[in-house]
Amino acid sequence: MRATRLNCLVFLAGGAAALAIAAGPPADVHTDHPLHEVMEASQTPEAQQEMMNDWIAMGQPTAAHAWLGRFVGEWDVKTETFMDPAAPPIVSSATAKVTWKMEGKWIEEHFHGDMRGMPFEGFGSTGFDNVKKQYVSSWMDSMGSGLYVSYGSVSPDMKTLTMFGKMDEPMTGEYGKAVMYQITVHSEDHHTFEMKEVVYGDPFTVMKMEYRRKGAMSDAGEQ
Repeated sequence: MRATRLNCLVFLAGGAAALAIAAGPPADVHTDHPLHEVMEASQTPEAQQEMMNDWIAMGQPTAAHAWLGRFVGEWDVKTETFMDPAAPPIVSSATAKVTWKMEGKWIEEHFHGDMRGMPFEGFGSTGFDNVKKQYVSSWMDSMGSGLYVSYGSVSPDMKTLTMFGKMDEPMTGEYGKAVMYQITVHSEDHHTFEMKEVVYGDPFTVMKMEYRRKGAMSDAGEQ
């Protein structure tokens, strides 16, 4: 039933786009405008069906989405926050639950822990954009009111996902500052997440989260 509803929504969205093209170019578009040629080329039933097929294919899960399945499950998390590279980190603990959403296209994480003695809750989603050919992730948490979005790709050995985004630091007056996020897979039951400062000189880790699957044995043989 869920798959049927999803397909209906995709069909309706694609149909709306097809109808917009079938209606022809806006009245204020001149015949020598590039949009006019695109609209004219899309008038045939065959062209409209091809466009509909492309629209549906664009929304299907791929191997890139399946790669995210390794993160699904329940996790114990050790968090280290580095306020100063020369000082010891602030250590805290948390738990996370990751589930599939949208028929295998997105993973959704619910994160619960503490941050410097205060209750902390985070919510994130990660998927793969078939159009941009990039992974995309969003994050929000109880310590702020902003939404963080990042894009990136996985390494050739399929072990490291590197993404870049922006963050605001009201205490320093820095807004839209570039940051790097890296998820490194050590085993099916162990991965780490690092947020790195990349603006001033060599990158350095400002936060590291070590995820270990609940109930899994220690993987001492990992590299």
